[in-house]
Amino acid sequence: MDCMDKALPMIPDQANGTGVVTISFIDLTDLEDPPGLTEASRSSRTRQSLFSSIRRISQIVGPEQANKPNGSIVMSSVLCFIGLLAFGCVAVAYPLRPILITIGIVAFIILSSLVVLTVLDLKSNKLASYAYRRNLGNTILTICLAIPFFMLLYAFLWFPDLNKTVSRFSQDIVDEVQFPALALFQNSNWTSQANIRSKSMKCFLGWLKEDAVLCDDLPPEQLIPGQSCNCKAGWTNDVIEGFHWQNTTYRYLSWRPTPKLIDRVPAFLMTLQAFFTYNASQSLADSSATQSPSLWLAIYDPKLDLNDALRMGYTRMVLISANGNNAINLGLTYRQAPNFPPAYDYDLSLSSNQNLNLVCDTSPGKYIRPCHVTFFIQFPTFDRRVILQQPVMRWMDVAASAGAYFSFVQFVSWILSGQAMAT
Repeated sequence: MDCMDKALPMIPDQANGTGVVTISFIDLTDLEDPPGLTEASRSSRTRQSLFSSIRRISQIVGPEQANKPNGSIVMSSVLCFIGLLAFGCVAVAYPLRPILITIGIVAFIILSSLVVLTVLDLKSNKLASYAYRRNLGNTILTICLAIPFFMLLYAFLWFPDLNKTVSRFSQDIVDEVQFPALALFQNSNWTSQANIRSKSMKCFLGWLKEDAVLCDDLPPEQLIPGQSCNCKAGWTNDVIEGFHWQNTTYRYLSWRPTPKLIDRVPAFLMTLQAFFTYNASQSLADSSATQSPSLWLAIYDPKLDLNDALRMGYTRMVLISANGNNAINLGLTYRQAPNFPPAYDYDLSLSSNQNLNLVCDTSPGKYIRPCHVTFFIQFPTFDRRVILQQPVMRWMDVAASAGAYFSFVQFVSWILSGQAMAT
């Protein structure tokens, strides 16, 4: 017995007259250090106090030793299982093949060690006089069944589903939406396309009104149908040359809304105009037919760059008739392409009204003035379809599945360990 377990007897109480000796015990760890105690002695006294505290705590919460299976093995198995669960949380958060292999090896080593130690412990002659404790057997059996069962589930069910993505559909209604960005492309090698110009481009919210105020000068509550404003500042100043897409070279003009251009009312009309010329004689010579001038149109999420919108598949070029008016209704689809962040991918419903003449024909003796292409763009409703890429299983799905399967493992071990028949 060390000094921490010793006690000092007190002097019998002579005043009570009963002849009963009252003895009190004082823990030496509560006594103040005697004078002249060296630093080494004080350090030794501190370590002894710490070890004593740990021993007392372990006697309360630790395993019972005089049992079969041995309490130390049960405690070790519980700690190993907790550590493996922590590793499993990492494997769920990062479902990578190297982690799958690593956790499989660790689980095999832990399971093999627990099985071997438990079998040797149960067969030991030293424990022949100890009674089998069904609750301890239930703990060991639960862990030994859960480790391989969970590893098989992770390898063949959870791991594939964590790495497999599916599209999940939903629908909602938004309160407002920013007006879309627009780009007009001319194929540089196709003479039947309109020759777009970098002058006089127009943009209005509402109907065309040349003396309308700038949209950015209006407060948000006035950007409503019936209030016209000028938004031509969104056009690029010049035609962008040498744009390459899918082995084809284009020239293009683009319009992008300023941050204040927010549509808060369905069917709020936006009108855009761009100007061009056209050589009908050259078209006839190259194509053996006098074709109507055309352009390629792309409408995309203004949060994206034009190159990114095309590359990610959130927009695509649509061939339109340039010599006329084009009404475009946009449907809201918020979509996530694989391996890319989500963005709007508008559904286009387009109708065209052709002009009866061509005043911009640059053939000799035919040119009068530049032609213009007009777009009337609106969101008929604010109903939005949402398509997001999500894994088949997420960590909360794995946690729910693991809890259900663990209940099954507990039921099996409850029966096999004999705990079900305990009295």
